[in-house]
Amino acid sequence: MFEIEINMTPDGLKHYNNIIGAVFEYLRVLVAYGPQKLFYDEISAVTELNFRFYETPGVVNWVLDRSQRCHNPHIVPEHYLSAGNGVLDFNYKDVADFMTHLHPQNYRVFLGAQNHSDVEFTTTEKYFGTPYRVDTLPLNLTDETIMYWTEQYRFHLPTPNSFIPKSTKVVGKIMPPTEVALAPSLLYRTDAYELWFKQDDQFARPHGYIRVEIAYAQTAPLSFDCAAAQLLDKYVAIILDGELYNAKVAGMDYSVSFLTTKVDIEVSGFSAKLQNLVDAILHRLKTLNIEDHIFQDSLTQMRQNYQNKRNRQPFQQLQRIEHPHFNLAYVWSFETLGQQLANITIDSLQRLVTSAFERTYAKIIVSGDYYESDAVDTARNVQQILDSQPLSADKQIHGRVVAIEPGHYIHRTQMSDASSLNGASLVTIYCGSQLSAKDRVITELLAHINGSPFFDMLRTKEQLGYVVYASKVSYKTGRMMLVFNAQSEVNPAYLTQRTDKFIRDIRQRIHDHSIEEFDALVLSQIAIKTEKLKSIEDEATQFWERISTGVYDFDYLVQEIAQLKLLNKEDLLEAWDMYVNPNTAVNYTRIDSQIWPVKSVYPQDSKLSTYPNSVISLFGCLHSNGLVEVGIAELYKFVQHAALSNNVNDSLSDLEELYFSKHATAQTLERVTADDSRIGTAVEMALQDIARSTHKFRSLTGDFGTKNMRQTLDGKWIIDNIDSFKAMQKLYDLAEPETSLAPKYTN
Repeated sequence: MFEIEINMTPDGLKHYNNIIGAVFEYLRVLVAYGPQKLFYDEISAVTELNFRFYETPGVVNWVLDRSQRCHNPHIVPEHYLSAGNGVLDFNYKDVADFMTHLHPQNYRVFLGAQNHSDVEFTTTEKYFGTPYRVDTLPLNLTDETIMYWTEQYRFHLPTPNSFIPKSTKVVGKIMPPTEVALAPSLLYRTDAYELWFKQDDQFARPHGYIRVEIAYAQTAPLSFDCAAAQLLDKYVAIILDGELYNAKVAGMDYSVSFLTTKVDIEVSGFSAKLQNLVDAILHRLKTLNIEDHIFQDSLTQMRQNYQNKRNRQPFQQLQRIEHPHFNLAYVWSFETLGQQLANITIDSLQRLVTSAFERTYAKIIVSGDYYESDAVDTARNVQQILDSQPLSADKQIHGRVVAIEPGHYIHRTQMSDASSLNGASLVTIYCGSQLSAKDRVITELLAHINGSPFFDMLRTKEQLGYVVYASKVSYKTGRMMLVFNAQSEVNPAYLTQRTDKFIRDIRQRIHDHSIEEFDALVLSQIAIKTEKLKSIEDEATQFWERISTGVYDFDYLVQEIAQLKLLNKEDLLEAWDMYVNPNTAVNYTRIDSQIWPVKSVYPQDSKLSTYPNSVISLFGCLHSNGLVEVGIAELYKFVQHAALSNNVNDSLSDLEELYFSKHATAQTLERVTADDSRIGTAVEMALQDIARSTHKFRSLTGDFGTKNMRQTLDGKWIIDNIDSFKAMQKLYDLAEPETSLAPKYTN
């Protein structure tokens, strides 16, 4: 089966017959020229190189792949390892015979889209309920005339692939583990660029990695600038996908990101032609002229991209979209960026392209199978192609991390997808400094200790949803963070309360660790940090992370391992009390993020939102069980009164007598009073929460109440708008280098 898959724009879908015509016109050209040994030789060369210098993937993926091969009846046992990595000898007749099938009387078309407004479906797929219909291809799509569109499509065969390496000579040597260089060398540091270099001394493969980061911004960006950069990034991706196809075929990977303050170019693969790929990318960016049809295509894709973000799973919206929005400067919501798209014109995008390369500063790393002179040539080529004035350090705009002021905050939003039944809760607790090796390893250990118990409690035992995890998050500077994420059909306030219960109990779990258990935990972390890297790209990416932070602490793993060896259980308990325990943490900083499904009782109005989260949790549980007549004001008074005795069973009985008997059917009453009902747990959490709420978490350096922020009745600051909240915060300073940056060469 020979398949061709084409992604279409909405306009493309309307003219799919023209696209099919273009496909068959190209196939006609292909058949007319006949089999070409040139293309066979190129495919064979790349396949042979990939096999000779095979980079082992992760163990799990490797085993899965081999298992699939073992179950493939078309692969004989002696080819289980090599299947798919070899090419048969070129056979002109076999290829020519295959080509005889490439005509418009021998094909099927599948047209898939989110909706077909002008199609009446006749059948429904039985497993997923997807409507579809099957029609006989009309004459205008099967007649030979569809192949002769030469006036519109002037197709030709591909030119020879200039990216296929001619030489695979390895210049580096594998060194003993104790002699492997732990850092790249700084060759040059001028007013226009800095160049880092590391020759491969671990892998002995003809692979390389080159990264070029070009800073261009001279003023702090606004949301319009961010939207324009993202639109230009999409435009560039469309252009390069077609023009650099040969590089992909030749075993190279590339990534070009046009960001708000910089352009980031990353290439990897066989080392011989990587410099050519960097040059080709830079030349294309420098000579880019914005064309209307690609501009419109980019706009369509960006609008769809923002819409897709609205429809992501709730836990993804909180972790991948909202969390960076809270913690990073120059990051805006996709709603704000979507609104700005309407203000971007071809001229404004062209001005961005032109101005971006007027003044620049480049950070460059060349790593892998190269000589030092190769790295120097790469840097000189970059400067020659850019042909720009230096961007001084005081004019460069760096990404900054928001310094969230101590306090307990809550932010609630609602799913835009009305059909979604799930909501999610993300609890973020700010811990020690990202720049401290000790703080980093302590936060990693705490996250590791939390992971399995958190999943076991919320997922395995309480069946609150399939997505439950605890982990750590960090950005370039600022504070480390512990995050607890859960997605469920149960209301997000309840999820937050269960997370809070887990957090309060975890200190005892740490305390209960025996010395042997703690030592085993530390050793497991050391084993992870001493695990041998798998590729040149992995090593170079680690180097780049240390360069991009501005700290240049290339020995960070050595520092972390040294700190791990010094740790004891008391260090974790001290950190827990210093950052995570709300009763002891002086600078307690926490954000509770919730995203609510449309069908839940969403606490958005000013009265409902200010009630304690535990009461909203109980209120939501009652409503989801059909007890919609119970008002939150009377429920809050009931909980306040019941908290005086703090007896869950008595409170449930009182609740049943006062409310359930009035508003519940017999079936509902049986369900909500069952032993496994979440209402009982919600009542227990509400009583404990009210009993604990003896003080309010106010900011330490000011009162947000003077800045039009409201507080819940249990003292949490309500964040209505993330951008407005961020505007009240300071930013962390840029990191200082740990060592002096002394380049090897000065001219």
